[in-house]
Amino acid sequence: MPSPMTVCLIDRDREVCDLLRVFFEARNHRCLIAQDGESGLELVHQSHPAAVFLDIRLPGMNGYEVIRRIRSSDDGLARTPVIILTSLIHQTDQSKNQWARACEADALLPKPFDLNELIRTVKNATEIPV
Repeated sequence: MPSPMTVCLIDRDREVCDLLRVFFEARNHRCLIAQDGESGLELVHQSHPAAVFLDIRLPGMNGYEVIRRIRSSDDGLARTPVIILTSLIHQTDQSKNQWARACEADALLPKPFDLNELIRTVKNATEIPV
């Protein structure tokens, strides 16, 4: 069995966090959850996760600012895979990829998402075994 990895979930929607937590914990990974940008960024800096799942619309510091700070970090976090979670876009895969790159993210997972889409995104954007 692959070794467990830590994942940070930063989303204001508790149901999304619970769904992702169950998904990753069922695969023996550790999940840290924050529901606002500031505490999420703090979790990322403390835990150096294998990946960050990040909502755009967060209370206080929004997801754009969180990812900007992760990417400009000088403590080894700049290369951490970041997957944007958003209900703001429901278009083609090509436009999702363009939007993710514009946000400096590794992938975009539109809400609502299904299990197959989640698995495909995790496999393509991270080194987390699913």
